[in-house]
Amino acid sequence: MRDICMHILDLTQNSVDAAAHNVRIVLEELSQDNLMRLTIEDDGCGMSAEMLRKLTSPFTTTRTTRKVGMGTSLMDMVCQQTNGKLVITSELKVGTKVVATMQLDHLDRPPLGDLVGTLKLMVLTFSEKVDFCFTYIIDRKEFKFSTKELRDILGEDISFAQPEVLEWLNNFLRASIKELKEDTL
Repeated sequence: MRDICMHILDLTQNSVDAAAHNVRIVLEELSQDNLMRLTIEDDGCGMSAEMLRKLTSPFTTTRTTRKVGMGTSLMDMVCQQTNGKLVITSELKVGTKVVATMQLDHLDRPPLGDLVGTLKLMVLTFSEKVDFCFTYIIDRKEFKFSTKELRDILGEDISFAQPEVLEWLNNFLRASIKELKEDTL
């Protein structure tokens, strides 16, 4: 995967596939600690201890359409290559938590990628099945976005896929993330 946003999308898809109703995503860039940390936590079906042990193997997957699962193994490789680590905890019928850390300024750390496009895609793809809360922290400043809050504001009858809603969402996300980045300079 060429950027962090692709990992976010892949790991969130895993949460949706695990029948999660709520997914919490926190992306932190902590320059003082030279650390990037991605945390994705869900309330899905969780995994057994045996599955958890095999999870970073590319030949482990729960999908029936193919015999390989590259997402977590690639995330693990990126973490290792950037002086970080991947820690996954899970409990059956409770959920799963993935914490990926990387050295922020490491040459091999993938770029962030299109965060706004990724969030919009997640809203369009996952919001019918799951509520997700995304928090982006740069040093001590943060931006939060929640599909539950957006649904509360818009009402249940308005689809996130409506062109006016998508345009507003695009503008809101771009402006909010731009402001966050400018505030931390």
